[in-house]
Amino acid sequence: MIDAGYLKDRLESAAYVMRMLPPIKIQGYTSSMPEIVYSAQEIAFMERQPMKLRPTGEQIDAMDEVLKWLEILEPMERKLVWKRAERIPWKLLCYEFGISRSQLNVKYDLSISKILGFLGLTMSGHNDTRQIQKNTV
Repeated sequence: MIDAGYLKDRLESAAYVMRMLPPIKIQGYTSSMPEIVYSAQEIAFMERQPMKLRPTGEQIDAMDEVLKWLEILEPMERKLVWKRAERIPWKLLCYEFGISRSQLNVKYDLSISKILGFLGLTMSGHNDTRQIQKNTV
């Protein structure tokens, strides 16, 4: 059994992978600034930069699959689902979309159920611990 939480986890992991991707650089353009040369003493006293992790191929494939799911949603629904996957607080989303939290939550649940319908799953129950069952049609 897959529950709606699994779908939300997949959306959150896709948003995390998107943040891990390297920035987009325009090909053919280079910086004309000279290279900064540090002395051995400066290097010794520098704070260590955290190592930047890059996503694996499997993570990118999973993210692409989730992005295909979002294509079935309307632009407003897609924006809402993606911002919730990025863990934007409800209060900021209410301000951005101009509707109350309860209305926004209903729209979010409908968007999630649209994705589940696209995947051939149905939602049962009335709370966040909903169970999803495979359609047998």
